[in-house]
Amino acid sequence: MNQIKEILKNNKFVDVPLTDEVKQLLNNQAASYGYYARGIGQATHELDMLEQDHRKWVSEIIDLSDFPHCYFTQGTTDAIHHWRMTETRPWQKFEGEYQYMDMIGPEGTVCCDVPGQYMKNGRSAISAVIDKDKPLYISIPSAADGNFFNPQERGPIEAPVILDCTYIGATDIQKIDVPKNTEQVFLVFQKDLVWSVKD
Repeated sequence: MNQIKEILKNNKFVDVPLTDEVKQLLNNQAASYGYYARGIGQATHELDMLEQDHRKWVSEIIDLSDFPHCYFTQGTTDAIHHWRMTETRPWQKFEGEYQYMDMIGPEGTVCCDVPGQYMKNGRSAISAVIDKDKPLYISIPSAADGNFFNPQERGPIEAPVILDCTYIGATDIQKIDVPKNTEQVFLVFQKDLVWSVKD
């Protein structure tokens, strides 16, 4: 053992010091493997509690009461990936939105923007032309500039909406106006992402 310690001590790639506090934490931590016996409901209970905590955490920002179903995915990208791989309808987005959806499937058409949001080439915002038959992907806060905005300030959006709220944890608390036709909401909580879906 001493020989191994000497080798590691002299290895330039092993340069992280082990302090007494870290050593004590490692020696005393209780690690769970996360295995649950089938049929006792413990895993379901844990997920229900986690969902309740997340819903409570975002309640000042977004009302999820119309979204009874909650699914856990591996980050925003996984939720977007699932949506794009299962979506058969042509879709649309605002100018400057997150580009991942365009990389993994048919590109969405671009609507004109809403006031105050990013516009390419310095154009001023003009009325949005939203096709009511195509799902509209919206990120609030905006992936384009990080700002909160009300996509319905000119009136209700009639198109189905996919609402990406990925950045709410990195911004101040503001209420998000959820369009009535919103089908899915993507939310990030550290590395876990919850997306809630209406019936």
